[in-house]
Amino acid sequence: MPGQIVRACQSVGREIFVIAFNGETDPSTVAAGVDHEWVDLPTVGRTIRLLKDANVAELVMIGPLRRPEFSKL
Repeated sequence: MPGQIVRACQSVGREIFVIAFNGETDPSTVAAGVDHEWVDLPTVGRTIRLLKDANVAELVMIGPLRRPEFSKL
């Protein structure tokens, strides 16, 4: 489903920025020239900074994520 959201946004000319999680996000979601960054799931601070730097005003979160091990946070 994340790929469908990307394509739908592209089809109406909506600007998008994807945060792709290493080991979680299907690479095909961001393969078609989509503005994106790959991050590790536990790096929430970096993720927030990337969103701010990209001037993100609206956020959609979609797709499954595995719960990280607390020892890796």
